[in-house]
Amino acid sequence: MSEDLNSLVVIPPERPTYRAGRKPTAVRVYTVNQESRYLVVENVPALGLTKELLELFALYGTIEEYRYLDDYPCEEFTDVYWIKFQSLPQARAAKRKVDDHTFFSSNLRVRYGPEYETIEDTRQKLIDRRNVISIKTNEKKDENTLTQFQKTHPIQSNDAPLHPVPVIHEPPIPGVEYPTSFSTSLASTSYQPHTDPNSLPTSVNAIRQRINDASTNPTSTKKRRRI
Repeated sequence: MSEDLNSLVVIPPERPTYRAGRKPTAVRVYTVNQESRYLVVENVPALGLTKELLELFALYGTIEEYRYLDDYPCEEFTDVYWIKFQSLPQARAAKRKVDDHTFFSSNLRVRYGPEYETIEDTRQKLIDRRNVISIKTNEKKDENTLTQFQKTHPIQSNDAPLHPVPVIHEPPIPGVEYPTSFSTSLASTSYQPHTDPNSLPTSVNAIRQRINDASTNPTSTKKRRRI
């Protein structure tokens, strides 16, 4: 922050002492007419630091054009630069970060330069601000509408769920009588346990008979001859 703004800082008496920082700060509000994508950088050491200065400002946006202001009033052994950014938000961020930044043992002073704007620049700046305000207003309007809807339509605990709960249908148990109101996804005739051994296939019964004969008559099996 510039020294002229820090000299105007007055700490309110009702503010606690612990909230007063070591570095004095000041709050200043800029309107759309005062802001600009053109910046004037003062108090730059006259040491031929154009490259270093541009590298510092390029961290916050694209620099379209820059110029050394030779006829601009300045202090002794200091230079003044004029920098043009691609957009206003980039210039706003650069001013906020670089203002009062220590640059080669000198505190830079950065201000907006709306006097360097053309008519087209001013028109585009106002159009952009109008679009931003419209977007923010619509977002606020949508939030208010949603809040009002939630107040008029409160969510109750006995409301039906949004997603249906799946119901698992198990097959009926044989031998159990069910009431006529009982419903299941499977018919009662679809479940038929094989309790009668005669209903098994013939091949299975034949294999079982051979196993039983072999277990009851172990002597009937012929011993293999060793060679």
